Amino acid sequence: MWRKNVHHYSSRVMWWCRLVKRRIRLLFSRAGVERCREPEIMEYFYYSAMYDVLQGERDSGDKALALKSLNAKIIRLNSTYYRSMWVDNGVQDRFGEEDPSLHHLIKKRKWQVQRTVHMILDKNGSPQTSSLDILRVFAEHFKSKYDTIAVSGECMKRQMNCNLSTIPDAANLALEEPVALEEIYQAIKTGKPHKAPGYDVICLEFLKETWETTKEDLLLIVNEMYTEEIIPDYQKFGIIVYIPKQPHATQVEHYRPLTILNTDFKLVKRIVANRLRPWMQDLLQSSQYCGLMGKSVFEATATIRDAVAYAEVTRSPLCVLTIDFQGAFDNLSHE
Repeated sequence: MWRKNVHHYSSRVMWWCRLVKRRIRLLFSRAGVERCREPEIMEYFYYSAMYDVLQGERDSGDKALALKSLNAKIIRLNSTYYRSMWVDNGVQDRFGEEDPSLHHLIKKRKWQVQRTVHMILDKNGSPQTSSLDILRVFAEHFKSKYDTIAVSGECMKRQMNCNLSTIPDAANLALEEPVALEEIYQAIKTGKPHKAPGYDVICLEFLKETWETTKEDLLLIVNEMYTEEIIPDYQKFGIIVYIPKQPHATQVEHYRPLTILNTDFKLVKRIVANRLRPWMQDLLQSSQYCGLMGKSVFEATATIRDAVAYAEVTRSPLCVLTIDFQGAFDNLSHE
């Protein structure tokens, strides 16, 4: 039904972003409203059943047993409803169908208190406690942190001429190929489950469940995004959340920012990464361990340990120099 409106938009990506995503959000919100109404409907049904029992011609003993049973169902219904409001259903220390208990409620409330920012110190060291002031401190810090970095064009050219590896022609040809349906399926299949959705509230599980219905449209949309570079600015927007690096964080530096992107945008990113993976060994230095298949950062630790052990056994002089670039990624120009 939604495909009838494709011709009203300049591209299928615009149709996907402006119509389909909006209607999917509407469906999700309606489903949430229906879930909230279910306890009310069941409670009304039980009260109607109690009224029918009272109006019936059964003896008083049978009526008392029936009313007691219905009353217990109403209490259990409300108890389950409020516990689902209080306790996070994603708590990992529950086994099977175990019902949430007081332990889980206390743990959930502690978790809520820990993830709530009650006070933050600004750049002058003054404590800020109101919500608006805390948001202002975070916004000012990260605006200055990720602001545009002025760089010299000549310096960039010299850096590019330092015998850096370039992508081979075969890789360029592979990168320019249209995206195949199997690539999209593998990108969806290998994605980690239960990840927070982006601004469009469409999660990876939705694409998995609706794959047979949406795969043809998704193929056209991803190819427009990838080959024709039709990606609206709001499609690139992300939701920034701040994860505390340590307990009792009081400064903005004590929080790690994470950006939650839209799922379809991450699919394109994963497809590009999969296409580049066969050439990563040739493009990166042999000393690169992180982010490469068949390598691990623990290999670097093992190499250092072997060097130290060899120096101790052979009584050879050895100097180990460790360098940590603070905020290395933040101090690079990404233009």
